[in-house]
Amino acid sequence: MKKILFITLLYLVKLSVLVAQNNIDVLHYDIHLSVLNSSNTYIEGFTKLNIKITENNTVQIDLALQKLNIDSIIENKEKINYNYNDTNIQVLLNTNYQKDDTLNLEIYYHGNATKDPSGFGGYYSMSGIAFNLGVAMQDVPHNYGRVWFPCVDDFTDRALYDFYITTKENQTAVCGGNLLDSLNNGDGTKTYHWHLQETIPTYLASIAVADYKVYLDTFLGVKGKIPIEIYVPENLLSKVPGSFAELKPTLKNYETMFGPYLWERVGYVGVPFSGGAMEHATNIAYPNATINGLNTYETLWAHELSHHWFGDLVTCSTAADMWLNEAWASYCEALFTENIHGKDAFKLYNRSRHKKNLQTLPYTEGCMPIYGIPQNLTYGDHVYKKGADVVHSLRNYLGDSLFFKAIQQYLDYYKFQAVSSYDLRDFLTSHTPYNLNNFFNDWVFTEGWVHYSVDSFTVANKEGKYNVTVFMRQKRKNRESFAQNNRVPISFISAQFQVCGIYFI
Repeated sequence: MKKILFITLLYLVKLSVLVAQNNIDVLHYDIHLSVLNSSNTYIEGFTKLNIKITENNTVQIDLALQKLNIDSIIENKEKINYNYNDTNIQVLLNTNYQKDDTLNLEIYYHGNATKDPSGFGGYYSMSGIAFNLGVAMQDVPHNYGRVWFPCVDDFTDRALYDFYITTKENQTAVCGGNLLDSLNNGDGTKTYHWHLQETIPTYLASIAVADYKVYLDTFLGVKGKIPIEIYVPENLLSKVPGSFAELKPTLKNYETMFGPYLWERVGYVGVPFSGGAMEHATNIAYPNATINGLNTYETLWAHELSHHWFGDLVTCSTAADMWLNEAWASYCEALFTENIHGKDAFKLYNRSRHKKNLQTLPYTEGCMPIYGIPQNLTYGDHVYKKGADVVHSLRNYLGDSLFFKAIQQYLDYYKFQAVSSYDLRDFLTSHTPYNLNNFFNDWVFTEGWVHYSVDSFTVANKEGKYNVTVFMRQKRKNRESFAQNNRVPISFISAQFQVCGIYFI
C-alpha cells in the first residue's frame, strides 16, 4: 500500500475490542455477495467458512464483522445462536469440536459496508464504482477484511478464496485470482466467480464493481506465461499502455532480484480514489487519476507490484513489523528507478528521500525505531521512508551479490507465511557470512540515524606505494547509543582526481 499526496490523511488511533483468535484456522472463504447498485455501499449475501479447529473442546469461536446486520448463522444446515456487538461475532457452536476437526459455517448478512474514519480503508462507492481498500489507517487492528465479510482479521491467518459476486448485467465484478465463470442469471444480473489459488490474509482480498473494460497482455516469467489484466473505465483503456509502459521489464527485474512471480496473474483495477493504492493480491486497487497515458506515477504501480513479494508472498506478522512490507516496497521504487532509468537517477532518488528523512522526520513524527512503531504511525514515514533507508543500508552492508541471493532465499523459505523482524534477522545471519544482530540493533530496533565522517588521515609513501591510515568519527543523531560493526565505503583519489580505490572499513 502506498499513499500519494492528492489528499492529506489523518493518523489517529481507535482501540477496537476485537478478540484475539487462537482456537481456529480458516482454510477457505466462499464469499457470495450481491452488489446491484455500485453507487452505494449496500451489500447482501453470505460467506461460507471452512475452519480447522486448533484447540480441544472448542464450543465457541469468535469472528470479526464490522457494522453489518447478521441475518443468521448456519452450522451443519442448522441455525445456531450467536452474540454480536457490531465488531465481534461470538459463535455458539452446537458441537464440541476437538483439535484438527473441521467446521463449516454459513453466515448471512446485509447492510451498508463502512470505511475507516481516516478516509483510507474500507468499502467505498464513488463515481459509480464500488470497491474496497483492505487496510485501515485509523482502526485497530489495521486489517479491514471485516468490513465486507466475516473473518479472522489478522496478518497471520491465511486462507484460500472463492468470490461469487452478483451485479447488474452491464457491470463487471473484479476480484483476486482468475475469473472462472460469468453467468447471466436471466433477470438482468450476472454472477462472476473468481478463484484465488494461493493463500492470503484477509486484508489482501478484494472486490471492485463497475462498468469496466479490460486491457490484456502476457508476461513470460521464469515459470511460464502469466496473464496481465488491467481493468479500467472505458475512457481510460487507451491510456493504460503509456502509464504501464515499463510493467513487463519491471516484472523481469523483480524476478531477477527476488525470485519467481508466484501468483496466477498480474492484475490492477482502476478506482476513483485519490489518496493512494492498495496491493490486493493479483488485483491492485489503483487510482484512475494516475492512469494518464504518461509515466508520471510509475513508481506507484511499481511499489504495489513489489508487494507481491514483500507483503503478499511474505507478510509481516504484526503491525509492529510493518516495515517488512512497506519499507521494502518503498525501496523497490528506488530499485525500479535504478533498473529503468540508471544509476544516477537511483542515487538522486535515494538522496532525496534520505534528505527528507533527516530534515523532517524528527519534527513530523519524532525519533523512533522502525520496529515496534506506535499503532497511529503504522503507515507513517518512519515505516516507509526511514525503512527504505535501512533496506538500502542493509544492501550496502552485505553487498549486492550476498544481499539479493539471501533475500531470494528468504522469500522462498517463508513464502505464503507471516514473519517477524527477528525472523528476517536470524535468517540473514544463517544465510550470509555476517551476524546481523548488531545491524538490526543499530538500524531496526534503535531510534535515530548512524553517521560516520572522516576525522583525519595520514599518508605514508614508500617507493610509490601508499599506506593510508584513516581516522573515523561516528556521530549520533537522535539516539543515545553508538552503532557497532558497520561498513563505511571510502574512496581514494589521486592528485589528478582519479578514483584509485574504494574500500570498506
